[in-house]
Amino acid sequence: MRHKKTLLAFLLSTMACEGLTAGKIQDSLNVETPNPFGHTFMLSIGPSFITSPVYDMSTHLEHRWKAGMQFDARYTYIFRGGLGVGCLYSHSYTRYNSDHIKMSFIGPEVVYAARMGQQWKFYVTMAVGGEQVNSNMETRWRADLHESVIAEYQLSRHLAVGLNWSMMRVVLNHEKNERYDGDGISRMGLQASLNYHF
Repeated sequence: MRHKKTLLAFLLSTMACEGLTAGKIQDSLNVETPNPFGHTFMLSIGPSFITSPVYDMSTHLEHRWKAGMQFDARYTYIFRGGLGVGCLYSHSYTRYNSDHIKMSFIGPEVVYAARMGQQWKFYVTMAVGGEQVNSNMETRWRADLHESVIAEYQLSRHLAVGLNWSMMRVVLNHEKNERYDGDGISRMGLQASLNYHF
């Protein structure tokens, strides 16, 4: 009788342990893997080049690949599948002797992101919005398409650094402009960025 009670207690304890282990396994299967992207805020700064010819009215010279500076602020949210949405603000400044060209863009964007290993992430973005083009001669608002390719290296859970390549083309009018090549301005930039994930 004593051995039967001991055997019964052993069987009950074994069944309880097996039930607890099965419950833990089931709970672990039900836990969702974290989103590797989520929310990101990016600040970037670096050189920017107006690649289309620009005619300097003060010196009567035509400039190509005129260098300036560009600053971008971007917010993105990426879903688990890699597609996401965001908002971009971009500002550039290029000086031409006594004149200048300032370009300010703001608009929503569509983002695709991919991950390579634990630390590398890559983004391709396309934003459509409004661009203000300002110079000593005029100020105009026009629709613009802004595209970027971003490579990012994760430093910690929240911080990362990146390298951003961007390009845009803004149409100023439908007739040939005496200052700009064709009907608008083309610009390309390469910036270093500091990114915060949350």
